[in-house]
Amino acid sequence: MAQWLNEQYRWIRLLAWVGLLFSLPLQAEEAPSVASLPTLANLKVTSGAAPGYVDDHLCGTCHLSQWKSYQGVAMSHAFYRPSRERVIEDFAHAHYYHAPSQRHYEMRLEGDDYIFIRYQLDAAGQPINRFEHKVDWIMGSGRHVRTYLYQTESGELYQLPIAWYTQSGQWGMQPGFDRPDHNGVLRRIRRECLFCHNAYPEVPADSDNYLDEHRFPHQLPEGTGCQRCHGPGEQHLKLLLGGATDLEAIRSAIVNPRRLSRERRDDICYECHMLPAVATPPVRRFDRADFSFRPGQRLSDYALAFDIEERDHKTVDRFEINHHPFRLSQSRCVTESEPGALGCLDCHDPHVKVPVAERPAHYRKVCNSCHQGLDHPAVEGQALDDCVSCHMPTRRTHDVVQVLMTDHRIQKPLPEQERIGPRQEQDPHISNLHYLYPDQAPAGDLGEIYRMLAILRPSGGLPKSAIDYLEKLLKRTPVDSPIPYFDLVTFQLKDQRFSAALTTLDTIIERFGQSDLAKEWRAVALFGQGEEHATARALLEQLAAGGSERAEVWFNLGVMRYADDEYTAAEESLRHALQLRPTLVRAWYFLGQVQQTQGAQQAAVTSYRTALELDPSDTRAYLGIINALEQVNAPEEAERYRRHGLQVADNPKLLAPPTPPSP
Repeated sequence: MAQWLNEQYRWIRLLAWVGLLFSLPLQAEEAPSVASLPTLANLKVTSGAAPGYVDDHLCGTCHLSQWKSYQGVAMSHAFYRPSRERVIEDFAHAHYYHAPSQRHYEMRLEGDDYIFIRYQLDAAGQPINRFEHKVDWIMGSGRHVRTYLYQTESGELYQLPIAWYTQSGQWGMQPGFDRPDHNGVLRRIRRECLFCHNAYPEVPADSDNYLDEHRFPHQLPEGTGCQRCHGPGEQHLKLLLGGATDLEAIRSAIVNPRRLSRERRDDICYECHMLPAVATPPVRRFDRADFSFRPGQRLSDYALAFDIEERDHKTVDRFEINHHPFRLSQSRCVTESEPGALGCLDCHDPHVKVPVAERPAHYRKVCNSCHQGLDHPAVEGQALDDCVSCHMPTRRTHDVVQVLMTDHRIQKPLPEQERIGPRQEQDPHISNLHYLYPDQAPAGDLGEIYRMLAILRPSGGLPKSAIDYLEKLLKRTPVDSPIPYFDLVTFQLKDQRFSAALTTLDTIIERFGQSDLAKEWRAVALFGQGEEHATARALLEQLAAGGSERAEVWFNLGVMRYADDEYTAAEESLRHALQLRPTLVRAWYFLGQVQQTQGAQQAAVTSYRTALELDPSDTRAYLGIINALEQVNAPEEAERYRRHGLQVADNPKLLAPPTPPSP
């Protein structure tokens, strides 16, 4: 017992030192609970792709005031599970009709579950192509907008098409979805999305490389947490748990951004908030994995940022939802001051949300550090101590047109119509793309290779001239990474340049060795070329026998087996693909084809119907279900799908009934 008491006293004394060290006055009722601390033996630390992270709640044991105030900051609620306690939406009026795509949306609250429903109406006004799924995650704090995600058994995440817009108190389409041909329920969430919206997850080592599958565990962190800005807490906590008394060593084991240089401190903010154009996200350097950035590192060693030039807008006129430092950097207060004179932390303490009533005085104090005693003319209806509302105005963003955000470009007051007038969502007309920081760009052809990827990746391989240029660059200046070569193969396959893709794959294998991905894409290229079908299939059979977990491998194998009239084997492959990715519309379509060939017409109807529930515009699925319904003697239902497809399919001409021959 005496030993136990001595141990408890040692912890209390050590924690008291820590409280003094970080200047955190602890109230009596807020004293850290020794019982809440783990021991070295049971301390849970992440491993895998993002090692060294501990439970963020442990930070609150010693840093209670920062921990509590941080819970009111939007970053702490950037990603989380739905629950009744967090409801801000209007579920009494949770129906939204999107006329351009002729789709109805609903959201229901059942206990803690959000239930998403999408459907269309047929010619008789009856629901058709109905899709329903539980919302598994919410992305975004809800201060401005909430985004809803669902997750498959294999761990893939998908974005749902509607959002809740808090400022207007209305449901609406997600950014990028307010058009007839949007992605529906099939837009996948990549690691780059969660990189900024959440703390790093526990995933296997080397699973966050660019070419790896984008799958996530079903248990994920909720919110960015402390360690995205302060770095992994393992060493810091182990020193405390081990009884270390060297306070400088304890402090040095965790990153305090205030102790970094201005550049490295800004890089912590910029890793998520420096996005010049949503159309061109940063490109990771080839030797860096998605979850490899740590506070204190140079951001340009991790990713390269790009800016765009538009045909119809000047850069100074572009204002997007994630433009805080990008717009601030265009201000005269920055451009005409000493480098680093004004940065994010001069106005913002990341741990604290400033109350609305205190904001004018809070920001005025920062302005007065340079503009003390400024003789400001009176403005009708505007308090003279409120600099921000005039000079950093709230404006409607160009990319999320339902949202008003603070424009961080310090400027002269703008007319109200220019600030908050309505906008229509539209794609930027990009005329050029260049490095945001030219001095950080790789030299020569390597810099051009990264620039081409910044152009081609978001567009999926457009313009085609950029594919030719990338191919030329890689031949002229070989790169010590397979990533740009696999990118090139992706674009070549999408453009049906099968012979060119095979040549690039030969280069990959020669320089980097054989890989499962190279085998898979060689099979696709050979099959697309219409030659060496047996060789293509043998490659996929080999991958399948090795236990591949890529849905594409099993899908393509199923298609090849179907082409060889091996229907039972084809169905087995397609079902395996759908087990890995139940959203794979093409697999549902080919499964229907296989079932019809085997005479299972009713099963085929179910497969085609599932394809249309996922993608109500898929012409092939309409053709399939019409044919299958006619085969099961359901002509009225077949005509129902034909008439509906004529209104909403991506190629309705194929659904038109044949013209009777002239007499």
